[in-house]
Amino acid sequence: WQNLDWSLSQINLNQSFTASILYDLPFGHGRQFGGDWNTPTNTFLGNWRVTLIERILSGFPVPLIDSNNQSGTTFNTGGDDYNYNRPNRVSGQDPYKADHSKYQWINPNSFAPAPAGELGDASRVPVVGPDFVNSDFSAIKDFALPWHEAGLNFRAEFFNLFNHPEYGMPINDINAPGFGAVNSTVNNPRLVQLALKLTF
Repeated sequence: WQNLDWSLSQINLNQSFTASILYDLPFGHGRQFGGDWNTPTNTFLGNWRVTLIERILSGFPVPLIDSNNQSGTTFNTGGDDYNYNRPNRVSGQDPYKADHSKYQWINPNSFAPAPAGELGDASRVPVVGPDFVNSDFSAIKDFALPWHEAGLNFRAEFFNLFNHPEYGMPINDINAPGFGAVNSTVNNPRLVQLALKLTF
């Protein structure tokens, strides 16, 4: 069970990792391999660079609500249009013991409506949403042109290289159909972009 602090921000991240790698491939004239390639072969196969940007984030806190507020206390004063209670935690239940292969992120048996006339005892953000993992990759090649100080730069960029889906927040209302399930993604599918730049 992961019981978060009552006052924890909904944009809190426990872990955030970003790494960027730029690597000159060892092929082509002046490199470890391919130093004896002829000019056409070296032009197309030599002196490539590759880059990788890897980003890994832990999930954001998920505030759970009970939209059927039977506590007898009204919370929609002071300009707040919502009148939500918090649910009760169910003892002995692991909120993360759910079938993630079927997009069920929260165990719905871990939370229950508070009895009429009572406030729920769950903390404001008692669970954390899905993690975020993304890889962006580029292959870069510079071509020398016969004109003075002119060059051609080619880039092939692959955003979300492994076409990995990043899931959105689970349904957070214990009264809503599919409570605890994820029904959205927050990223694009794999995108490929080709670019050619002339410098002179």
